[in-house]
Amino acid sequence: MLEWLYDSERNELRDIVAAVSDARDTSIKFGELTAQWQKAVLACKKGYASSLNDYTNDLGARLIIQEIIDMASRGLKAKLQKEVEEMDKLFSAVTQELPADLLTLNEKRDGYKYSLYSRIPTKLVGALKDDLEEIGFSAG
Repeated sequence: MLEWLYDSERNELRDIVAAVSDARDTSIKFGELTAQWQKAVLACKKGYASSLNDYTNDLGARLIIQEIIDMASRGLKAKLQKEVEEMDKLFSAVTQELPADLLTLNEKRDGYKYSLYSRIPTKLVGALKDDLEEIGFSAG
């Protein structure tokens, strides 16, 4: 896991991940979260075909990554942010903001959560397209 980190940073990350795992009562691995996020972003690029529930679960993985990043010390935080930066930029490029009338679906969240949950893939296909059309979003 992130072999390029110093031992002290790896230990810090391990402790943060353990705390987040305990708080969520589930086993979390940072590498698995980043892999899930990468897979989700690449799926958005080609056309995310899974359901709206799956899509929000994938966004949830990115939120857990952010929670971990936010708990890290300054030096580790910068390195972890760099780890997801490219995928975050691609996510922004291959998604679009939801229309205002659908923002209520996202509980009008503040900050990072809101910015993440207020975006959907530009290429809508499969179950996600069907789910969004069912709740009133027209893919145009």
